[in-house]
Amino acid sequence: MQIIKEYTYHAGNEDSRNSSRDIALSQVKRLVLEELDIYLELESQARTQSGHDAKDQIITLASGMLGI
Repeated sequence: MQIIKEYTYHAGNEDSRNSSRDIALSQVKRLVLEELDIYLELESQARTQSGHDAKDQIITLASGMLGI
């Protein structure tokens, strides 16, 4: 599974290059986590309906996302 998101931050006069990058990165992370949440919810429902345990799948996906 691969999630790709883009976000464009329009910097104001008071923003520095670093603060703009930090804000944009935090927004992209939020978008990715929202997408992951939707995916995990749908995956969990599908596995529960088919009789599989979704807990192992969720742990595996979360570990991969966090680089554990």
